[in-house]
Amino acid sequence: MLGASRWVALVAAAGCCTVSGALLLGPHPPCHRRVPAAFTAGRARPLRCEEEASLPEEAAKKIPPEMLAAAWEREEEAKELSALLKGCQVYLVGLSTRKIAVGRALARRLQTYRLLDAPALMLSTYKALQGGEVAEQLTMETLMASEPVEDVQQLSAAVMREVQQYKRSVIVTWDGAVEPMDFMVMQQGIVANLQFEGADDDVYLPAEGGEEVLERWRAGHNQADVSVEVASGVAPDDAAAQLVAQLAAFIKKNPSRSGEWKVEADAKLAAKDEDEEE
Repeated sequence: MLGASRWVALVAAAGCCTVSGALLLGPHPPCHRRVPAAFTAGRARPLRCEEEASLPEEAAKKIPPEMLAAAWEREEEAKELSALLKGCQVYLVGLSTRKIAVGRALARRLQTYRLLDAPALMLSTYKALQGGEVAEQLTMETLMASEPVEDVQQLSAAVMREVQQYKRSVIVTWDGAVEPMDFMVMQQGIVANLQFEGADDDVYLPAEGGEEVLERWRAGHNQADVSVEVASGVAPDDAAAQLVAQLAAFIKKNPSRSGEWKVEADAKLAAKDEDEEE
């Protein structure tokens, strides 16, 4: 069992070396801090526009005009959202591992955004910190079974603090990232709560007090700026399109608040860092 300060110290000492190429998905635009070379070692070169495959002309002619119009509209909405975000991070909270597929689709639509999978980073960090004592097939389910939920929460918070430097990112959070410290970090960007219909099967809870923990997580997710209900069976790209529309509407409705939130969030994080140093 590792306490809060121990998790933070170990993750910081590791330099978040767990952020590997497999987990930094999508384009790699400049951000306000230079990304260490170790973070992107072995990372595949992103595709350029001229490398992207296109439909043969005959196949394109067979697509119904209404489908082409809908696809064009989605593309334009995503371009508009990308401009409105101005590099601001998008944090996806909520229950279910389906967040990852939606996050990947959203990052792909925004084009200049990358996906950061916080639960995967938590697992790789845990493996690195435990050395060779962890089985290769470590999952969030086995992690929740082997560690107290409080320690998993601290691991999540430590990873979130490390990845917050990456602008132009869609960051998929662990289901339990609902503590005040989590929101201090996430409110530097925009937080979207994905509410999946019938998602209880892939929510991993502690062996004891699971229902209480689940209710606390749900209440925490309600602090998000935007909530999107995703019906069962909806494709990730369709859910991402819903998210694009609601995020754009939220930013237009609150044009000046994002800057204020970031200033306030930065101040809270700085104060927290000072307290920890003392």
